[in-house]
Amino acid sequence: APSIEDVQDRWFSSITEAYFDFQLKNFEAFEIISRKELSEKFKQGAYFGVSKPESDIYKTAKAVNASHVLIHFYSIDRKNSMKINYYLDIIDMKDKTSVMNFDKSFQPEDLDEHLKNCTKQILNRFQIKLSGQDKENLEQQVFSSDPATNKIFGEALIDLKLQDRSKTAQKMIKIVQNDPGFGLAVLKTAEVFESLKRHALASSLYNQLFLRNSFYYHRLFLKSASYNRKNKLFNQALQTILFAEEKGFYTLKLLLEKALIFQNMENLAEAQKCYEKILKIDPNQPDAILNIAKIKRKKGLYRESLELLDNIDPESPNMVIVNLEKVVNYYSLKQYKKALDILQSVYKPIPDDPGLNILLGDIYYKLKEYKPASSHYQTAIKKTPKDLNLLFKTSNAHKLAKQYQNAINILKKYKSNFENPKQIDKEIGLLLFHTKDTTEALSI
Repeated sequence: APSIEDVQDRWFSSITEAYFDFQLKNFEAFEIISRKELSEKFKQGAYFGVSKPESDIYKTAKAVNASHVLIHFYSIDRKNSMKINYYLDIIDMKDKTSVMNFDKSFQPEDLDEHLKNCTKQILNRFQIKLSGQDKENLEQQVFSSDPATNKIFGEALIDLKLQDRSKTAQKMIKIVQNDPGFGLAVLKTAEVFESLKRHALASSLYNQLFLRNSFYYHRLFLKSASYNRKNKLFNQALQTILFAEEKGFYTLKLLLEKALIFQNMENLAEAQKCYEKILKIDPNQPDAILNIAKIKRKKGLYRESLELLDNIDPESPNMVIVNLEKVVNYYSLKQYKKALDILQSVYKPIPDDPGLNILLGDIYYKLKEYKPASSHYQTAIKKTPKDLNLLFKTSNAHKLAKQYQNAINILKKYKSNFENPKQIDKEIGLLLFHTKDTTEALSI
């Protein structure tokens, strides 16, 4: 919070918050509590450029279970070349004592230098060991060398909260295009375009962080690769991992991401090699075991897949997915009762999931229990009303349960979703013979 509530100086609050959020998040020792979570705890909302009483700040810190609070104060002296007077204090919430402070006055063009020095003091105070790469990263340009550009960007960060994000994003991309060395702007603009689902542009900006801005942080490599993979930009994702490896980053998380990329590219042999490397380092790594089991299942090695799945710790957070894998394996082995027993335990927490309902319907169908099969298919089709195959599965299950009118009703209800309903009309006609309504059957 600034020491004065001057609207025209709010840019400084927003840009310094973005700076510390970026720098400190790159070190796993720190967990930065999000602005969203803080806003939920501040009664009047947390927003840029407004001082808060320390008592309110401490109450909020306690509510979000923060171990420390970083408070900063500043003023901008317009009578003295816009000199920035800046003071930062870090408070230990155990006894509310100051564990570190930073007090400097500097010109706007020296912002990058002084906040870097402040960051180094914070890392030193919390005894964070820096690798050679960490030290190099801390020397990279984060802000613009032009004070006016920093001010415009700080104002844009505020506009993201107050105005249309798409319009603000266009302002941000112009800043990045005019000043590609402004690393913090590149990162925040990439995140904004990610939120707008502009995947190609977000991906290119993340790549720029490595190739142009030389931000070689493990967190950013992982974030970029994962983002590209999830948006089916597999080649870009793989290039990010390979570049990280070239820079000396070899971690379990990156190796796991590399395996997932290969798996999505259907390069199962390379994916399996990555998972096997992971298991040599950590034999109980649940994601690696789960994904090797998936690969074996795709190869038709259902029993081997089940053996692996049985070795996963039942307390693993992925147990819903593990159990679903078991279900698919047992279904493929035609052990439908076992598949049903497991699936029913998974089904309770997510009863409206269409995929689960289809799978349940398929299993009941194989067990010749057509009433529950039709019930689950009908639940699924509410979520996927344009799935013709599912529509016929539903009507067929009703027919085999001798619920002919239900079968007709479901076909009529969803018929309008399809451009060429002749096949549906034919099925309705055949079902009408079962209800003895030959007149309507013949008319169809």
